[in-house]
Amino acid sequence: MTDLLSVFDVLIDAVVPVACIFGIGYLSGIFRVFDKQQALTILKFVGMFGVPSISASILITTDVTAMDFDLSLSYLAVEVAVYLFAAAIARVVFAVGIAEALIIGMACSFSNHVLFIYPISQFLFDETLLQPIKTIIATDVIVLTLSIIVLDFITSSRRTLSAHIVKQITNPALVGFAIGLGLVMIPGGVPLSLERTSLFIAQSAAPTALFVSGILLSQKSDARNFQLASVITVMKVGVFPLIALMLIVWGRGYDLDTAKTTMLVAVAPVGLMALTFAPRYNVETGPIAIAMLWSMIISICLIPIIVVLA
Repeated sequence: MTDLLSVFDVLIDAVVPVACIFGIGYLSGIFRVFDKQQALTILKFVGMFGVPSISASILITTDVTAMDFDLSLSYLAVEVAVYLFAAAIARVVFAVGIAEALIIGMACSFSNHVLFIYPISQFLFDETLLQPIKTIIATDVIVLTLSIIVLDFITSSRRTLSAHIVKQITNPALVGFAIGLGLVMIPGGVPLSLERTSLFIAQSAAPTALFVSGILLSQKSDARNFQLASVITVMKVGVFPLIALMLIVWGRGYDLDTAKTTMLVAVAPVGLMALTFAPRYNVETGPIAIAMLWSMIISICLIPIIVVLA
């Protein structure tokens, strides 16, 4: 009983700040303090500066030697499978463009681990169980980078190889990845000032994106938005955790105690990256913002079950 109360204490401490930021954004939209265009402008900051800083910060702080590669690859396999399956559903059932289908695939497979799961896990678990979360975050940086490369290629008006390569110089995820690798290779370790700079900017990205998602959620939505939001929500907090459980626990033989934090990431709400990059490719943000709210409510109910039972 004490453990259960502790879990709910942690959830309240972690969720209330998130809900407040989300709610402030929503009320700002309702009372027209910010409109949709202003929200998208703010979101551009997250995409251009926040994402590279997150990429660099994660690479700087990840201990490669402590990674459980089998567990990480198992999670990655589930993530990619859900990504492609969701993109195919969006493309075939909803007849969306390829770029929008890939963004929806990102929404269904990328978890809100940085803002939501990692803070909760820091309070509940020791460093050993935190490592899988860091590994998943680092892996998602790579998946995100590849996704942006594909999206840039699909949406580019010039498909020549040289033009495509030049365009990747401005790919935020790739820039952050390159900066992170460069910092890690500095003899004697990363200077503290640079590490803190990347972390400072990275920490601003999540609350900013949440604030913007609240604004976007306050905008009027049509029936199609709710249909897509339903698909995204079911895929992210329904299908994804079920497949992860089947592959990691039943298929690969991991006990729930070892895979506990990995399963917490699996049931995490829709992540911020799909919302952040949707405007860049002229993809409607409404379904993603709605799915973020719905999946967060469901995730709050699932997390205590995993923590207590595993």
